[in-house]
Amino acid sequence: MILLNAKILLVKDELNDVVAIEAMIEESGYETLRASAAEHKNSAQLPKNYPALIVCHYSQKENFSGVQMNGSHIPILLISDADEKMVISASSTQKIAYLTHPFSKMVLKTVIDMLLTSQ
Repeated sequence: MILLNAKILLVKDELNDVVAIEAMIEESGYETLRASAAEHKNSAQLPKNYPALIVCHYSQKENFSGVQMNGSHIPILLISDADEKMVISASSTQKIAYLTHPFSKMVLKTVIDMLLTSQ
């Protein structure tokens, strides 16, 4: 089951086209909360209305891995530019997806829907 009207934390640090990504997320029916990584170094500093998903640049991964809400990990969508290399680790207990720029609204929505689908 997909969480309708879910809140998505969009971490703007290092993220190119943050305004376009925010628009795609909102056009897909989700609410965005925009922040910087400095504002949310750990789960104690996340907004009181916890996000259902965190979207951030690949370089911010360590700032958000292991973040939990009500005992379960918040999924993360990591985005990088086409010319960046990503090291993908499968050792996490957290749902993590990776996207490389450029991508369409349909691809972004599909990945978000998959991350928000309950198991």
